[in-house]
Amino acid sequence: MGLRSHYVASAFAAPLMIATRGGLIVCISAPGANRYVGNIAYGVGKAGIEKLVSDMAEELRPYQVAAVSLWPGFIRTEDVLAQPDVYPDLSGTRSPRFTGRAIASLAIDPRLMERTGQRLKSSDLAAEYGFADVEGPAER
Repeated sequence: MGLRSHYVASAFAAPLMIATRGGLIVCISAPGANRYVGNIAYGVGKAGIEKLVSDMAEELRPYQVAAVSLWPGFIRTEDVLAQPDVYPDLSGTRSPRFTGRAIASLAIDPRLMERTGQRLKSSDLAAEYGFADVEGPAER
């Protein structure tokens, strides 16, 4: 998902969350925000997501709306699974549900606002909150 999609979705969600005085906006990013990974457009998009999260955190903090950047790691998406020739080794990958568990854990954390504006890794959240990938290790 690109920067524009994150921005548009956040722009529609933020007013609803402001009205209820609370919420969580999660933008998916990756190491391409900090270093070269494949191509310029990818890196610029990920860096833009990091800046979007940082600025949203500042503007939404007074309304108890948190914004975070989540680095999920290598996820076994339908696209990845459909290309065994491109992705022959799925060891170390996670299911999409693992990312969902990270987000759900954040959403119910009473200290959520302490994390607003931060870059978080799903694997670190799993260790902190004590959840695992319910689908287990990768298999082909």
